[in-house]
Amino acid sequence: MKEIKFRAWHKKLKHMLPNIQNHIGNSDWAFGFLIKDEKVIVMQFIGLKDKKDKEIFEDDIVRISNVNSGIEGKIFEPFTIVVKYINELAFYNISDYIIENAEFALEVIGNIHQNPELINLG
Repeated sequence: MKEIKFRAWHKKLKHMLPNIQNHIGNSDWAFGFLIKDEKVIVMQFIGLKDKKDKEIFEDDIVRISNVNSGIEGKIFEPFTIVVKYINELAFYNISDYIIENAEFALEVIGNIHQNPELINLG
């Protein structure tokens, strides 16, 4: 069973808020208020960790290497994607490429809010 976690990027403060699912109460930082706040972008943990045991969230920029496509003889060069949560085994790439049931190594190298310059890496 996948752990349900969320984090949020506060646009105005330019700060990542971890574990927002744990924020309770009637304050502006309570989870219910954060998910409705236009100044906040909420991202869900996708249930996977990278090769360094770092949790992978939506909007993370992930380097994918050692890619065996599952098609005989078809190995892909390492590439970078922006993660969008679809289901437990899929990522949405900025170029509309979907990887499912492939063998690969993942490494979180940043996120689109704090490191937008990493999006264009090959």
